[in-house]
Amino acid sequence: MGTNKLYLFSKDTGATATEQGYHYQKLKTLKTWLENRIADKDDVIFCDYEDDIFQRNFKEGTVKFRQIKLYSSNFSFSTEEIAKSIFNFFMLFTKGEYLFDEATFVFETNSSIAREIRGNNANLLREWNAHQENMSAELLGRCVVQVKTIIDEFIKEGYARNIAGDATGDFQQAKKLYDNLPDAFWQKFVVSIRWRFEAIAQEKAIPGLLEEIESLIMHLPVSIKTKQATTYLAVLHYEIAKRTAEPDEKERMLTNDLLDVIALNEGSEKDKWYAAVFAKWSGVTAINTFTIGAFYELIDATRYCRWNIHGSAHAGVWLRLLRLYIVLPETIIVCKRKAIYEYLFLKVSICKSSSETTGPIVNEVDLINFYFNNFEERNTLADIEEDISLLQIIMSQSMLKQDFLNTAIIKGWREKISSYIDEKLASPRDIDEHCLLLELKGSTLLQLNRSLPKFEKVTAALEVYRQIIPLLEQANLYTITKLSDLLNQIIELYINFGVNDDAIDAIETFLSEIADQAAQTGRQHIEAHNFVERGVAYLNKGGSKNFLRALDCFHKSAKLWLLNDTKDGYILALINIAQLYAALGANFAGKYYGLCGIWSAFNFGDPKSLKRVSDSYAMVFHSDYKQGAWMSALNDFLNFLNARQHFDPQGLNGEKLLVKSFLDLALMVESAERLNPELVHFINFYKQNLGSYYSQDMQYVVAPLQNALQEMADLKEFISTRIEDQPFNDLGTERIIRFKMVGAEWRVKFENSMNLTGIAEEFCALLQVTLCEIGLSGTALNIQPEIITITIEESRGLNNIIEQIGHSLSAWKLKLPLLNVHDPSKVKVHYAYMAVNIKMLLTNLSSLNHTETESLFDTLYRKQRLGDKGLGPTSYQRAFFSSCSQEDFDASQRNNFQTPSGRFDIVLHDNFVGNTSR
Repeated sequence: MGTNKLYLFSKDTGATATEQGYHYQKLKTLKTWLENRIADKDDVIFCDYEDDIFQRNFKEGTVKFRQIKLYSSNFSFSTEEIAKSIFNFFMLFTKGEYLFDEATFVFETNSSIAREIRGNNANLLREWNAHQENMSAELLGRCVVQVKTIIDEFIKEGYARNIAGDATGDFQQAKKLYDNLPDAFWQKFVVSIRWRFEAIAQEKAIPGLLEEIESLIMHLPVSIKTKQATTYLAVLHYEIAKRTAEPDEKERMLTNDLLDVIALNEGSEKDKWYAAVFAKWSGVTAINTFTIGAFYELIDATRYCRWNIHGSAHAGVWLRLLRLYIVLPETIIVCKRKAIYEYLFLKVSICKSSSETTGPIVNEVDLINFYFNNFEERNTLADIEEDISLLQIIMSQSMLKQDFLNTAIIKGWREKISSYIDEKLASPRDIDEHCLLLELKGSTLLQLNRSLPKFEKVTAALEVYRQIIPLLEQANLYTITKLSDLLNQIIELYINFGVNDDAIDAIETFLSEIADQAAQTGRQHIEAHNFVERGVAYLNKGGSKNFLRALDCFHKSAKLWLLNDTKDGYILALINIAQLYAALGANFAGKYYGLCGIWSAFNFGDPKSLKRVSDSYAMVFHSDYKQGAWMSALNDFLNFLNARQHFDPQGLNGEKLLVKSFLDLALMVESAERLNPELVHFINFYKQNLGSYYSQDMQYVVAPLQNALQEMADLKEFISTRIEDQPFNDLGTERIIRFKMVGAEWRVKFENSMNLTGIAEEFCALLQVTLCEIGLSGTALNIQPEIITITIEESRGLNNIIEQIGHSLSAWKLKLPLLNVHDPSKVKVHYAYMAVNIKMLLTNLSSLNHTETESLFDTLYRKQRLGDKGLGPTSYQRAFFSSCSQEDFDASQRNNFQTPSGRFDIVLHDNFVGNTSR
């Protein structure tokens, strides 16, 4: 019969704890939790389960039960709390669940051992406490007798209480088993007991414990705000109290991972982001599909772990997930290389204070071969820095293990990298690329020449790095900040490893030479943030004039963020600018900046930027929706949805932007048949393309809208309050764009083809940007005609100036060429040509005299930088044709439908009237 039968005699030995005692127990739990995390012990703590503190290590097969007591009086064997604890320990010791674990039972108190008086055996407790780690046979025998005497009383009492109702005879069997327990059993139990008498006065125990905990918090291997230790203490203490009250055993667990997540959620926004991502990914056991957004979220989290919580148990989670992506057939090669790079680096995890590695990669030869055999597969030229870093690690590993990789193979990889850089340096694309290539060449000299002494390698690399300095003034995107950071890290390593002072001094000298330029990114980042904050202040103040001032601030922030190091900030600024233009009724200016966001995210070559593609598409969709170009908007939404699914880590999960965009889409789809009955078959086909996403996933949005629209008497009136022109105004063989700004209604007519859509919308975007800047200047144009119609036609070149049709100032014609290229020189000439024509048009329409007009445009271009605002990172046409295909345009059959009746019924709103004064 197993000893677990003895558990029948167990009883509730816990008394109602005082508030202070309960608080003390929770603080002891917290201290243990922190100590485990700092030591990276795999113990799981269960709150108030089995004992005050129950610790279990499943890997090592150990359990620890702790009784925590806060008392003012001292203890002996005659103390009730000692007797109760010993009996409780005995019951747990005999419990079948823990028979195969190495068990330890701890009685822990702030108090001390009492003085010996008759019958309390305090001296025996004192002797046991002093020699508990190395008990003699004689002492062990006396302790066994004392423990058995205490437990005999509990067994006797339990037997007497239950024997009368023992119909099955279980208690009789248990009593017989107890009476025949061998001496070895009792000896094993006694040596598993530990005593901790801290001899601290009761009033000092909790304050002292709080000090210890605050000190431990500062040593956590996660990002911690050092001045907020008490905040972390309170949050973690609350978590323990909350879990203690959980009825489910699993919910009472305290783990290292949980501690990390809670601590990170009290940290910076990046810490909170990581905590959320870790919680999301840690439970993933299989990856069956590949999407860019989810993949790069994993990569970012892996890097955060590698850089900020080195050596934590989190690394095992990310290694497992990276491996899943590496073996997934759908993972594209460039991403598979990225996963391998992060996987290998996380395994190596170089410790700054030691030359040892915590995760050798000698067993990953196949992955290393795949990585370098696909050297040409990369996102950007800058990714070669990763190739250099990884090859440096491989060279180090090959020195530690001779048969790791063939020396000739490693040499071949090194020569391939160097040759590629030298070939590119022979004819760099521009100054930015020239600077980057010099940085990469210097890195190869510094990191891949193991045969040279440190000082010679440093000297050779610095000679190359110094060639960058005279080029910096002409660079647009490149900054030397990352190189400065890299060299600072190298100096730290050199100091830790005792590298000779000459090498360190040489790097220090170079860092002094580039100190001012290295601070460029930081300065511009701060200045950009200041512009954003000022812009937000203008927005909060309200009014179109302040919106225009905010717009100017956001334009300035975008220009400052246009650096390699701050690309994400730049794209966010583009989206902010798009939103402001749309709020001012300049929907094509807004659409242009949304398109620029898409183009930048795809063309910057930084995978992190791809998560902004869906946000940018949402802005394009919003602009077309507001403009009433609903056929275009329907196509925009499909692009938005596709980008969201592939590039956003959240996918199609509910989120404010997604739901807001879907509401607008649902209004278009559900109202289309009533607005234009000939669209019924097209809309049904469109719904089929959306599939279950529309018919099931988003029914909680669609169904209420359907009901509301059915009960709506005047649908057109309702829609007119939500958009700025007639819905589906982009149908028919001819399209007319309408908007009202600076006191006049502008109508732009053109053939409803894809080419002329790109050409005409580009013109509208630049015209709207110009009119917004005129609004910002405070100058009133006093345009005479109430309605100006401009017919746009396609031309072969820039040979035609805008023409007045007849004698009326209200009708004009302009021929513009197709320019679907990203050639900065051609684009600048093209935009200059459009700007000249817009200036001529406004000069003819305005009542301002020649001097006033010239002064106005001088202000627009010199002071307000209209040229920079009108032309973003690429042309409207290039961004438009890159984001929308001819096939998508033709699929809608938009020019085969009738132009909606009542084309000019909706009264346009002018955001600028009455708001042009300073």
